[in-house]
Amino acid sequence: MREAPAQAAANDAAPNPRQLAKAQTRAKVLDAGKSLFEEVGYERATIRAVARRIGMSTGAVFASFTDKAELYRAVYDHAPITPEQGLTLLAALREAEAFMAGFEGDTSQVNIDALLWQARSALALTSPDKTHQSTPVAPSPDSVRMAA
Repeated sequence: MREAPAQAAANDAAPNPRQLAKAQTRAKVLDAGKSLFEEVGYERATIRAVARRIGMSTGAVFASFTDKAELYRAVYDHAPITPEQGLTLLAALREAEAFMAGFEGDTSQVNIDALLWQARSALALTSPDKTHQSTPVAPSPDSVRMAA
């Protein structure tokens, strides 16, 4: 009996066991890479450490990603930044937080309290000099107006 065209197309589209195994390995590498980047940072993370974490060879990791930068891009959807770029971004965030602080409590500014909370939270996580030591307080639902 001959398959209907729709059924034949569905059978052709179904992944074979090798494709499934490759996709599972890639997912494991992505998960391990993400947790490693979060724990030790980009510079200290290595492909060898990712492979060790998932109990595979470095070759298995390299079968999914050509290098650590490609793995990072796949995890975070952007290229890794240099320390200099990170410092520039941090300075820009500090400037933005200072600017937004001038509008704090102004009810005509949509979501300003929420934006300030996000900026201050990020600064608290990234400021080794502890210049932003105060713990950000989440904005109350009443203080966050939705855009009309």
